[in-house]
Amino acid sequence: GEKLARAADAAGVSPQAFVAARRAEIQKLWKLLDISYTHFIYTDRPDHTVSVQRMLRLPQKNEPGVIYKAQYEGRYCVFDELYISESREPANCPVCGRPGELISEHNYFFKLSAFQDRLLKLYDEHPEFVRPDFRL
Repeated sequence: GEKLARAADAAGVSPQAFVAARRAEIQKLWKLLDISYTHFIYTDRPDHTVSVQRMLRLPQKNEPGVIYKAQYEGRYCVFDELYISESREPANCPVCGRPGELISEHNYFFKLSAFQDRLLKLYDEHPEFVRPDFRL
């Protein structure tokens, strides 16, 4: 994202090189802390890419159009990677208090409303599904 691109630019390297260096640092730290893992997953790993593509195709098979590309315009906090408001009016991030930047970009959206009736029925029939219960 934008935060990573800016950090890489400040370091004078490509985003891929920046991430590779951070990944190596994390793996060294985990080894030092005696943390083991069976797979170290990162987003540009080929098997991860294939899995994500498969996962994103699945809802489209049953609900065509549920994932769609559209223009987003609004306020965004790069520091917290948080969409603040769809308004063009100045707004501060509710997390860090920094001013949100006005951005305009194409993004992928998920049409949650397509599942509204089914989700409401699920929550009604199985209130334990949502935890903590005050989220209902």
